[in-house]
Amino acid sequence: MRKILYGTLSLAALALTACSNDDLTGGVDTTGQEVAVTVNATLPSNIQSRVFSDGEKALDMWYAVYEDGVTDPIIALNKYDKPFSGLQNTLTLHLITGKTYNVVFWAQSPEAEANGYFTLDTDKSTVTVNYDKIKSLNAEYADAFFCFKEVEVKGAATVTAELRRPFAQINVGTSDMAYAGLQDKKISASMEVSAAFTQFSLQDGEVIGSTETIAFDVTPRPNQDVDTASDDYEQFPVGNKGDYEYLAMAYVLMSPDKMTTDVELAFYDNGTKFHEVSVPGAPVQRNYRTNIFGALLTSTIDFTITIKPEYETDSSYYIMDGKEYTLYKGVFYEVDTTPWDGSSSEAPLHVDDEYLITSAAQFKGMADQINTYGDPLYYGQSTTPIDGVYEKYVLLCDVDLDGKTWRPMGISSANTKGSNASFWGDFNGNGFTISNLYIPADANSGTANAGQYLGLFGHMSGGGTIENLTIHNAYVYGKADVGVLFGYDSKQTGSTKVSTNGHLVQNIRVTGLVKVEGYEYGRAYGIGPATVNTEWNNIVFDVDEGSYIKGKDFASGITGTIGYNGYVHDIMSNIKVWHNGWANSAVRDNNESGGLFGQVNYGATVSNCHYSGHLIYNPRSYSTARYYYGGIAGRWTNADGAVTTFRGCSFTGTFTINGSPKYTEEEGLQHAIVGNVYDNQKDKTGVLVIE
Repeated sequence: MRKILYGTLSLAALALTACSNDDLTGGVDTTGQEVAVTVNATLPSNIQSRVFSDGEKALDMWYAVYEDGVTDPIIALNKYDKPFSGLQNTLTLHLITGKTYNVVFWAQSPEAEANGYFTLDTDKSTVTVNYDKIKSLNAEYADAFFCFKEVEVKGAATVTAELRRPFAQINVGTSDMAYAGLQDKKISASMEVSAAFTQFSLQDGEVIGSTETIAFDVTPRPNQDVDTASDDYEQFPVGNKGDYEYLAMAYVLMSPDKMTTDVELAFYDNGTKFHEVSVPGAPVQRNYRTNIFGALLTSTIDFTITIKPEYETDSSYYIMDGKEYTLYKGVFYEVDTTPWDGSSSEAPLHVDDEYLITSAAQFKGMADQINTYGDPLYYGQSTTPIDGVYEKYVLLCDVDLDGKTWRPMGISSANTKGSNASFWGDFNGNGFTISNLYIPADANSGTANAGQYLGLFGHMSGGGTIENLTIHNAYVYGKADVGVLFGYDSKQTGSTKVSTNGHLVQNIRVTGLVKVEGYEYGRAYGIGPATVNTEWNNIVFDVDEGSYIKGKDFASGITGTIGYNGYVHDIMSNIKVWHNGWANSAVRDNNESGGLFGQVNYGATVSNCHYSGHLIYNPRSYSTARYYYGGIAGRWTNADGAVTTFRGCSFTGTFTINGSPKYTEEEGLQHAIVGNVYDNQKDKTGVLVIE
């Protein structure tokens, strides 16, 4: 561990995580130069406790590199000498600026290589699935992943390549083991799939050739002698643990587009066939689960087919009688995924002390409920939140806001029913996506805070959790206190781990084109503001080119301040951050600006946080500017005798620094993790630790 006391902020050892001076200034043409491009390869993780396809078997990685438009590889498909660890791997390539490359990845288990499950053509970058070697069902070691990543090289950078399965997974489960008197029997199953592919190209992900019939041998069912309480119990993807017993699982290579195939199932008791089930026209698709379940052992017609998107999400849709349903806590709820029309509002379903949201109109109904009553639980009782007591909202479908003006949930001053119309409570996105969020400056017009507190959630107060949500495409524009997720939290504290007053934020993903701007007196963030005792974790910004966070005050990629024992971890972002305090000298300007955080201080800990975007720092010229910019955080305060820790963090983005005075190359490298020290005159005993 390396401790750096106030006044000794030499971070020269961090030079390898930053770019050269040419890249930092952005003012030198580096076209044609060789630079390091780091690719973080990630495998999808599954949030269920135990389930087939957890991704942990695929340890070995192959990769190839092509110049865009050229069929012959620069680096032919070859095995990487570093295995995956914790579903992640890192590959550094030396590429030429001004060019575009295609990098392809393949990951599989060591057992797959030993048993010849796949044949890799290293020259053509194709994969052939050898079903004659994968004869048994339930072969988890046959799980594999691929990715095709286009990389435009403008300078040293870090990009993320998310590998996905080329297979559909077919799961078969039954609810009638006990009814059939078979719970103590040695049950086996066989499966025949009428149409599956055997080969595909890593260069574009397309399947090659025509489909074939694939037959899997008779295989003992999973969980044959495993109790549901055991850690080795494979949970069926539908229902609660133990509702359906796994009969069979198979991986089959399928098209990226939805297709159908006939599935023939046969079941055996101690080797003797006793039952058959035909499933005509089962829907299948790459990286989707097709679940066939019901009373399969005693009936030929009592079964349901579902197709569930991307393994790593917990969201799923079921088509029954031409309508879409989702399953939540063992109950099917009909959902409506049509885009919001900009005005429709319906009350969410209220079931077992939770508000369930099954359409965009009900999502608007949630907002209307909050903006009318604050937390409805307190209407007529109290205007002050009680720790740990608040409403709970659960999203049960994707919501497309369709670019219509969204009035933030929680507008503080519009209290018509005796409360403060702020949001406090739990919001569980349940793995679903809210897309096309549009919030202009007049979205909360008519309130005392018009143009402020703008985000999906506006003004928040009290405790609770916001979690398990993707936001795709967002535009938020206002005076100040603007963010994608929320605009302001008056309690500004974190989870029950450190406090019971504020919101824990976790498992949030932001994608697509994202633009957030505070145009008057700033304070613009990727997520929203935070300060004391904050705990946030597992937040990822993987946004498109052209996305940015722009403000004149605390312009930061995630939030403004992490302080007073705050703990943030596992946060990654590639969004451009633009601090522009130069334009209006009449406006108060806080100069702290970071790729992730404006400032981190007073005993806070930042762990496993990474920024790979571009930070534009354009402060006002007065003397207090002090170069408060940093790849992770703009400033650290050396006060209160506290230890502030950055652990396992990295900056692989770039800086553009405008205004006066200029900075040296050494100073630029020193800002890779944290910017300069704020000189607290009362207490200079704080310690900064970077490890």
